[in-house]
Amino acid sequence: MKKFVKLACVVAILLSTSICYAGKEEDAAAEEAQLNSEILAPITNHFSDSDSYSRLYSLALIKLQQDKYGKIRDATRKTITDEATEMVDTELSKDCEKSKLCSQFENRKNEMKYVENMCGKYYYVANEGSMDAFTSSLSLAWGHNIVTCNFYTRMVLTAFFFNQMNNLRQGKPWLFKKAEAVRTAPKTGEHVFVLIEGKSGAMFAVDPWIRKVVRLNGVTRLSKIPYEAHEDYPYENSEELNILFAHLHKGIAYYDEKYVSQKTKWTIEVGLSDQINGFVHLQDNGPQRKGILRMRDLYMYLYPKFPSWNLGYDELFPTGTKEVEHKKSEGKN
Repeated sequence: MKKFVKLACVVAILLSTSICYAGKEEDAAAEEAQLNSEILAPITNHFSDSDSYSRLYSLALIKLQQDKYGKIRDATRKTITDEATEMVDTELSKDCEKSKLCSQFENRKNEMKYVENMCGKYYYVANEGSMDAFTSSLSLAWGHNIVTCNFYTRMVLTAFFFNQMNNLRQGKPWLFKKAEAVRTAPKTGEHVFVLIEGKSGAMFAVDPWIRKVVRLNGVTRLSKIPYEAHEDYPYENSEELNILFAHLHKGIAYYDEKYVSQKTKWTIEVGLSDQINGFVHLQDNGPQRKGILRMRDLYMYLYPKFPSWNLGYDELFPTGTKEVEHKKSEGKN
């Protein structure tokens, strides 16, 4: 009898564990689906690889390694991208007429650099607390279809917090705990993207630059990191993040080496997420100024592209609002 009771207890524990695991897996799948449909897709539907100078440069560096140095790497398993980096502009110019990718790269190079430099100036001012600079940087990049990883990161976080507001105002469940920007440590690369933790405990990388949402396994949860105010925090799981940017070719993982390499280290960019969250949640009803977008203007400018944004701007801030200026049916396509 005792043996039967023990066996029954073991079976009950196993069943409850499997049910619990299945439930978490379903929750994580729902979180991943929402990130794909409500954040990644609206952004990548608007932009392509050819809209990003840095993305084209990265792809060109990888292609050079595969084409020019593949046999050497096959034999030595060594990285020789320093030489590839020095050659990339020359090689792209030679191959411009042959390659559609390189042709697009060369034709838009000057325009891309101009907009990227302008956005970079806005980002610097926005980091000092200017909402005007923040809205101007996003609208400039979106309107010109010219983007960097810095823009993508800010756009993902902006969409994330506007999605949260839409869900909460409509009484819909919010599936996520935390979102943070993660940036390459100095002298180890040049890239930034977003990590998001779901309430299931699953961790996700969201990066329109590589056009992916990836569920990460075995990495440190954002909620477990002991943040210190205004200090970037080293992220322990660099190898798991680096592999997101690897291109497999004949069994070898190629990295562009300029933006991300196999040895890149990452840090949580403490403060950026909180700053953007603050911008989004601070109702911007100030007077319109020539050449300056308010947050209201930015929201309604982006509104038709994000299907999950069901509410007009004023509906996000219902207290004291007398009239809703926009309805979901207006401007959606």
